Amino acid sequence: MIITALLVHGLDLVRINAIKVFVIFAYTFVALGVFIYHGQVDYSLGFALAAGNSIGGVIGPKLAVDKGHDWIKKVVSITVLIFALKLLLFP
Repeated sequence: MIITALLVHGLDLVRINAIKVFVIFAYTFVALGVFIYHGQVDYSLGFALAAGNSIGGVIGPKLAVDKGHDWIKKVVSITVLIFALKLLLFP
């Protein structure tokens, strides 16, 4: 929904992604606090996910700058198509 709204306003995918990451960052801490309070956090898996996100956070922007808007658009389109096919063929 965020991406669609921002595309309508004419922003490119690199800027849209930056806004999306900020929004997710804001509500993740609130959600994490709720889950910690209820004792529903698996810290070992959480640290593994954090490490993967950190690595992606370093590699992603470099690829975005080096490869550009068109490359990102192609990768996102292919990824969405693959996951849609997976959901349709292997429910």
